[in-house]
Amino acid sequence: MKKEKFLKLMIFIALFYTLTSHLYLVSTAADDYPKKPIKILVPYAPGGATDTPARILQPFLEKELGVPVIVENRPGAGGEVCTAYLYRQPPDGYDLMIYSMPDLALVCVMQTPVFKFEDIYPFVSYFLDFRVFLVQKDSPLNTLEDFIQEAKRNPGKLSISTVHQAGHHLLAILLKKRLNEKGHNVDFKIVPFKGGADAITALLGGHVTVNTGDGVGRITYREQVKCIGVARKEPHPSLWPEGKPINDQLRKYGITIPEIPRHVLLYVRTEFKNKYPERYNKLQNAILKISQDKIFMEMEKKQQLDYVRFWGPGENFGKEFKEQYEFYKDNKEIFKEE
Repeated sequence: MKKEKFLKLMIFIALFYTLTSHLYLVSTAADDYPKKPIKILVPYAPGGATDTPARILQPFLEKELGVPVIVENRPGAGGEVCTAYLYRQPPDGYDLMIYSMPDLALVCVMQTPVFKFEDIYPFVSYFLDFRVFLVQKDSPLNTLEDFIQEAKRNPGKLSISTVHQAGHHLLAILLKKRLNEKGHNVDFKIVPFKGGADAITALLGGHVTVNTGDGVGRITYREQVKCIGVARKEPHPSLWPEGKPINDQLRKYGITIPEIPRHVLLYVRTEFKNKYPERYNKLQNAILKISQDKIFMEMEKKQQLDYVRFWGPGENFGKEFKEQYEFYKDNKEIFKEE
């Protein structure tokens, strides 16, 4: 009887040490994060307004975390290809994505992705940019009104390049739709591309009349283009001072359109936040620490990102983004008309 009790005690002790050792290893694994390269996924082609901020962040994040950080471009379907890839990766903190609202909401509303809107979590807010309408430097068009009048005189001859199902794609659609709802009979083509670099190249090559893009994202082309309208309440005094607010120009036509600013964030899978809260906090704190680094801020300034920097925890905007998503879902027929 004593021998049987002794054996039971030994088994209990062995199980206890096995369990505690396993818990220790799990805890140690969490503390050791990260132990392998981290990817920053970009849903557009290299060289665009989303790609550049990712590449600015890359070396600083490598230094802060002590592991390689890889920027990987996965363009296609307005961001669906990249977001679906993120969704299929293990939710362990080794895959991030830099993407924007309302683009994520539009993909979820307009397409049938494998993921749901709530599966992708706004992790860190990066910047808040505004939209612009650009033409070539020597274009005879100087205002959005000029473009509208020329489109009325030459139906079907003018065109606007944009990024497929991005916020500025919606901006172009709403411009055309609301003008025609008021009986202005404006006919121009909307030409979507996979990425912003391709869309602006189409303008520079003379293949389209106008490009819709992001205020800071297009600043590298400042010497080659001019702005005929900004989607903000007043001209930007430093970046595009010649661009008049689009809604000021559209009032004579009896319409206004939403400004649809571009809120760029770093995203992770929602499951990562729930499953690995310590890793989540470590990664978020590392990135927010980098945002206050003087050298990093100088790098931002060189790309004019200092005008639109909007750093903070992404969860601060969860309710706002959910409301945007619900709005686009309720009005998705607007987007199918073009």
